[in-house]
Amino acid sequence: MGTDTDFDLGSIKWSECEAEIDDLAAECGELDVPLDYDLADGETISISLVRFPASDPDEKIGSILFNPGGPGGSGVDMVALQVGPMRTLQIPELARRFDLIGFDPRGVDRSDGIRCVDDAWQDTHRYIDSTPDSPEEVSLLVESTVGFVAACNDTYGDSLGEYDTVNAARDMDLIRQALGDEKLTYYGVSYGTILGAVYATLFPDNVRALVLDSAYDPQGLDASQSALIQFQGFEGAYANWVTWCSDNPACPFGSADVDARWTALRDLLDSAPIPAADGRQANRDVLVWATLSALYSKATWPLLAAALRDAEAGDGTALYALTDAYNGRDADGTWSTLQQSNPVISCASGFAATAPADPEEAAAAVAAASPHFMYGAAADNFLSPCSGLPVGEIPATTYAGDGPILVVGGQNDPATPYIWSEQLTFKLGAEARLLTFTGEGHGAFFASACVRDAATEVLLDATNTSTTTCDPDTPAPRPAWFDEFTPPASFTPLDLLGAEPLLGLDLATMYPASFVTSSADPGDELVGSLEGLGWDAPQRGPLDLDGATDSEQIILIGPGGTAAAIVMGPETLKLPDLAVLAALVPDGSSLVVLVAI
Repeated sequence: MGTDTDFDLGSIKWSECEAEIDDLAAECGELDVPLDYDLADGETISISLVRFPASDPDEKIGSILFNPGGPGGSGVDMVALQVGPMRTLQIPELARRFDLIGFDPRGVDRSDGIRCVDDAWQDTHRYIDSTPDSPEEVSLLVESTVGFVAACNDTYGDSLGEYDTVNAARDMDLIRQALGDEKLTYYGVSYGTILGAVYATLFPDNVRALVLDSAYDPQGLDASQSALIQFQGFEGAYANWVTWCSDNPACPFGSADVDARWTALRDLLDSAPIPAADGRQANRDVLVWATLSALYSKATWPLLAAALRDAEAGDGTALYALTDAYNGRDADGTWSTLQQSNPVISCASGFAATAPADPEEAAAAVAAASPHFMYGAAADNFLSPCSGLPVGEIPATTYAGDGPILVVGGQNDPATPYIWSEQLTFKLGAEARLLTFTGEGHGAFFASACVRDAATEVLLDATNTSTTTCDPDTPAPRPAWFDEFTPPASFTPLDLLGAEPLLGLDLATMYPASFVTSSADPGDELVGSLEGLGWDAPQRGPLDLDGATDSEQIILIGPGGTAAAIVMGPETLKLPDLAVLAALVPDGSSLVVLVAI
């Protein structure tokens, strides 16, 4: 099946990326596609892309397209900031034989991103009290939905319906053609899985290999049913976090009853919000957003605990850091299009767009199933979930092609529970295989070497993998030379509690030891302590993080092999992007992480 138009396909003009993507290996480009596929000669929009060319052009197979989910997530950012920097460490063979391609789907950020309201409006309306207690709070809550929809209709009119998943899949086929690939090789996570499934439904003969990680299957669900499935997932992940914090003496929010402590803080912030460093007030909804954000990955569990500890002490800065990261607000106060494109794309695609038969009964069921997060659920939440926005639909999922499809489902996935992976695998038919990840988190590809190996087999060879289950990675063993290493006297061991992946560390292949110090020259002290053991530091250089001058990366060569050190001083740790990680480090101290590779 081809595209539904005689559109004259152009080419992608690749060039050097702008300053926001500072990796010299990256190339950026744009491809024009029809806004409305029924109007071949009508208006076009530009789809923005980023590319990391295959490192071995002579052995190149083709391209891999990536989508990070949402709907509304930026594939350009995903590939530029995550896939690209980790390509030689985590996916070397894929990076050798494929061009790695990120794209912003239509309506997202650089690809005609939906911008109905400005940043100031979002600051005023996004983190408001969802259970209003005053006329002012009621007015803000109404304006946050009615005002947004009105602004979207004023700005975009009937074209809002064109920002749907079917058209995004058609765009992907034009991208495939423009890249020169006979068939599509694709990795999608979360919403990216239903986007990949729609592509397979529309273009079965054009599928080479798909990996659909943390599947989302909204078809046939009304607004309350979708919420019920998802928030049951979040409740399960929250219970696992509570158990982890209760059983871990180093948890910053530890207590005889962690759940009661969290609930008391949540309820306190409803009536007594606390300030953040930038002057914003963190209320109950900010705490809930922060908790949901942290549950996406076990690596952020300790950061949630530290943020909650700070909140109890009257500082909401770390709560906002987690919340902003989840909702697409940058440290400088600018917002991505995530929170604007998400409802438009969801409604245009028909996701959870219908009301339940009995809204009051449905609201009660959701509130009962998720007392920590959906305590305020009311019938009004489900009466008209897409009121004022165009509502479309996606085709029933089928697949008649012969290219392999690997669906990865996490048994403890908070955002897209395992049942959706089971359902999507069944609908895709004989060429689809389900890989079960037994660990925590949403999106297993970059969290599990086992999942990555299985997915790499599918993407590389276009054959189904024999792997059916992946357990969490076994941590790398402590190297023998660590027993001979004596840290400098000013260094105090710090337990990061599993947050090391936020620094780009793979705990399956790297053994880290973390320290805090008040030393003025922690890098020099560390290198000096290792020189007596026969280690040399042939490479030292700044991390160059937003102008901070007290950070560096050190490469070490010695009798134990290869190691590295990351040093972040107090100035670096004050950067807004590191606010949550800084919550684990005492004020005025530097963080030093020594890593055996």
